[in-house]
Amino acid sequence: MKSASFKRVILWITYAIVLFFAIYRIEYIISFFTFVLDILKPFIYGFVIAFIVNAPFMYFKEKVFVGIGTKHKAFSKLRMPLAIITSYVIVLGLITLLISVVMPQLINSINQLFTNLPSYASSLSKFINDFTSRFNGFLGFKVNKIDLEKSFASFAAQINGNNNVSDFLIKVGKASVDTLRSVVIFFYNWFLAIVISIYFLISKDQLIQQTKKVACAVLPKRFVKPAFDVARLSNHICGRYIYGRTLDSVIMGLLCFIIMTIFGWPYPVLISVIIGVTNIVPIFGPIIGDVICGFILLMVNPIDCFWFIIFTIILQQIDGNVIAPKILSDSMGMSGFWMMFSVILGGGLFGLAGMVIGVPIFVVIYIILGKKINFKNKLDGYNEDFSNIQAVANAQLAEDEEI
Repeated sequence: MKSASFKRVILWITYAIVLFFAIYRIEYIISFFTFVLDILKPFIYGFVIAFIVNAPFMYFKEKVFVGIGTKHKAFSKLRMPLAIITSYVIVLGLITLLISVVMPQLINSINQLFTNLPSYASSLSKFINDFTSRFNGFLGFKVNKIDLEKSFASFAAQINGNNNVSDFLIKVGKASVDTLRSVVIFFYNWFLAIVISIYFLISKDQLIQQTKKVACAVLPKRFVKPAFDVARLSNHICGRYIYGRTLDSVIMGLLCFIIMTIFGWPYPVLISVIIGVTNIVPIFGPIIGDVICGFILLMVNPIDCFWFIIFTIILQQIDGNVIAPKILSDSMGMSGFWMMFSVILGGGLFGLAGMVIGVPIFVVIYIILGKKINFKNKLDGYNEDFSNIQAVANAQLAEDEEI
């Protein structure tokens, strides 16, 4: 007993020393994990790509090409390669088609916006000054005139390279090496990610089996089944959420483009892309997108901005009450308060990516804790509406007195 106690004390002292140095040198630990994450980026990207492509891959493997090899078993080995090739061709083809169709119009809209910034600023300044001049002196409140034209003209000139061309070229020359390096690393990581994702799909069953084998060997027996249940639930929730959120954002962008084209509002492609992309982030994303797009239209035509705000409010109500619940199954059983909590917490911990993945991760935690809490309350004898709290308390007091 003395030997066991002594070993336990030594173990706790060792843990305390390690924890102290970890906190004292936390910046080195963070830099180490950052370095490791940079190395593992292709694997992380590859896992994400494999996770996205897995749904069409399984569909083609189990539904479309399932008949291959029924008569000649030698051809059954072609089922997986054909499913992988078809899935990647479709997914990458859709992405390429989207970029080739949207990107030129998007670039054209951005160039046109920056080119017309001075005239937009002049019109906006005139509108604001005319509007505020009616309230000058009202209740002693005075509004100074606003001149946005000069500010936006200078900004647009810097963007378009009309002023300080030599300084601009010098800055570009200094940054060109870093930019080229970043571009090369970017394409290198994503090329490796695509290759790794193919290996993930090919070896998926083997990797799952190996993971189960390691989990059964390492985890205590009572934790094995709960761990597998959590993994299964996480895969289901994350898959449904990512596909659903992406589909919802595409629908929102298309609806915005159709309505803007019908009413003849300016920059329909640019604004629809902003609305669709920002809609991926729950709760705060649509608000940010509406503010950005509203400001763009405010510079062009304040009347169009007013009607656009009315339109986006209606569109967000339709999305929140009709489209998103159908796609995401009523926010997967979680209230709006906890949705907001998960977005804020995920964004605070991991930035923009945390705002997107924070919701499905929190849904998994929410469901697991909810089941345990409900089971414990039912075991203790509480009703679903907790109307018998006093009765349960009295019964517990009676049991304690008997003991």
